[in-house]
Amino acid sequence: MALKILLINPRATDYPKIQQKSYAPLNLLYIAAGLELDHHSLEIADLNATLIDDREVEKLIEDSGADIFAFPYFSEIAKQNLWLSQCCRRANSDAVIVMGGPGASPIPDQCLEQFTEVDVIVRGEGEQTMRELARCVEQKRSFSSCTGLSFRNEDGLIVHNASRPVDENLDALPPPARHLVQDIYQRGQYYALLEAERPVGGIVTSRGCPFSCGFCYNTVRSYRMRSPENIVDELVLLRRKYGVSFVEFNDILFTANRKRAERVFELLIKEKLDIRFAFKARAPEVDDYFVRLAREAGAVQIGFGVESGDQSILERMNKKTTVEQCATAIAKVRKAGLRCHNGYVLGYPGETWDTIKKTVDFIVATKPTTVTIDVLLPYPDTPVYHEAKAEGTLVGDWSPEMHEYPWVRLPWTESRNDLEKARAWATNRVFFRPYYAGQFVKMAVQARNTLLARYMVQETRLALLPNFSLPTRAVGW
Repeated sequence: MALKILLINPRATDYPKIQQKSYAPLNLLYIAAGLELDHHSLEIADLNATLIDDREVEKLIEDSGADIFAFPYFSEIAKQNLWLSQCCRRANSDAVIVMGGPGASPIPDQCLEQFTEVDVIVRGEGEQTMRELARCVEQKRSFSSCTGLSFRNEDGLIVHNASRPVDENLDALPPPARHLVQDIYQRGQYYALLEAERPVGGIVTSRGCPFSCGFCYNTVRSYRMRSPENIVDELVLLRRKYGVSFVEFNDILFTANRKRAERVFELLIKEKLDIRFAFKARAPEVDDYFVRLAREAGAVQIGFGVESGDQSILERMNKKTTVEQCATAIAKVRKAGLRCHNGYVLGYPGETWDTIKKTVDFIVATKPTTVTIDVLLPYPDTPVYHEAKAEGTLVGDWSPEMHEYPWVRLPWTESRNDLEKARAWATNRVFFRPYYAGQFVKMAVQARNTLLARYMVQETRLALLPNFSLPTRAVGW
């Protein structure tokens, strides 16, 4: 007998604020596509896009009649994950409640101990594991034979089954079940701040990462890629079926294999698809030819995880890039007339006010189009998390009860608020300059992008109010 399964995409933030972007939850849509092969009844609740209030969420969960509830775990929104699990249990005391994703995979014991309503943790990539889990529920079998699961047995003890091998042939996976969120596409609730047209789309063309940055939560080193032809087929579908004119490549690193990236560009040029896109790259892989080809194919933005303007910090992060390489790559992207978005992290072990000032000076000198500056989040099972824990500098830990995010104590910090003040100072030094103020106003006015204008006001207020802590009751609980 087919099961009713509700897959829930939580809100991406604790704070009721405008986000930089909202994309369809491809992780859940891939899982849904696999489950549909077994003729189960699937429903997607994308809370991040619809932003329905608490009562509507509770009603949606209750009315679903689901036999299985599943949602990803994110460290930053652990309190929301807890609330969702409690809503699901109230809706159906006999349902199987599942959590997964890269946040839960390395810490299944901690998740099952902190989230008492959750029955099962899916470790690793979830498509095949969720299909097998559903068969166990459907046939009333034990989970003991299902690889990739951690769960409580009948005695309440936590059991870890063997890990499931990763899918090597990504082209063989059924495409994401976007038809389950087609109404959200039609309402234009998938967006990106710098794109006035809606809806926007996302695509994942690879899994894993061949690099090992010290702060990154993605610990899967097995790097696998979809073929260029398979990628372009999905882009054609997004453009012609869903009306998407802008796509972001959501890969951790789209250019890990430069030849494959160039082949995608060549196929898009041949297809004349008229679709605009953005992707993330490593600075050493970017040269003038690559940027020109990307632009001809429809690229409008290339992003870099620069992280710091100080070489010693980059080396501690194990970035395997240099400040000079990053500056050169940014210049090439800007010279080609493309947007360049850079991400930076403050508060890594070894950070000082001098290295923070170097980062600000680097941003001011290179003038990327947009920038995000964040305080380091020491995610569970990352190298920086283990280093800080071993050295006694990790303050706090991840749990639904936390009142502030965990942080790494540095010699000059007394509280996390010191890091937030440093972030606010850096943000102010960058954005409260005529160049950026004028650029954002110009983009908002030319594109008649009211959401971008509202975001600018919001971020200005946050930059001027650096005293942050998690709200006692935020959106969703």
